[in-house]
Amino acid sequence: MPRLWPALLLGAAAFAAAPARAEIKLEGVRWEAGEGLPATRKFREVEALPLRNGVLKARVRAKVAVRNASPVSVEGILLRYCVSALLAPGRPRAVGSTEGSWTVPFLVEEKRIPRIGAQRTIETSVDPTVSVRLYVARMARAGYRVEELRLAIMVEPRPEVAKGSPGEQGDIQTIESIVKVKP
Repeated sequence: MPRLWPALLLGAAAFAAAPARAEIKLEGVRWEAGEGLPATRKFREVEALPLRNGVLKARVRAKVAVRNASPVSVEGILLRYCVSALLAPGRPRAVGSTEGSWTVPFLVEEKRIPRIGAQRTIETSVDPTVSVRLYVARMARAGYRVEELRLAIMVEPRPEVAKGSPGEQGDIQTIESIVKVKP
């Protein structure tokens, strides 16, 4: 038994010295819209983004739930996201029609999260309002209307997040959310 103690102590020290792997997970996205001045603006969850006379008047944001499933806090998380649109010709579409095409992303941005505590979930917001307003207006002038918006988000891969051995790559966390645009 006395010879077993050094081996146990050495194994425990090696286990304690091993870095804990960060496990960042994207858990969901919900769209919100709010109108009014910033001091009194109340956001509410929406199924479709409202247009008034073909213009997006509301402030729009997507709330993204990000979870740190590891036993240690994680710092410096980078979310990369893009927004693309389903465009259709400007004339009203027939019921059940599937005309329209997804465009290439018109907005590509990133959002930094400074820190997420161990075993915590936070909600961060992504605000594409200005770019969406400009894009909707530009497409209306070109004779098209925006039917839906698609938000794609990914967690920027980091070396310490890789699974297993040092050369092995971990899974890339991505999530997509589509919201309708109602005229």
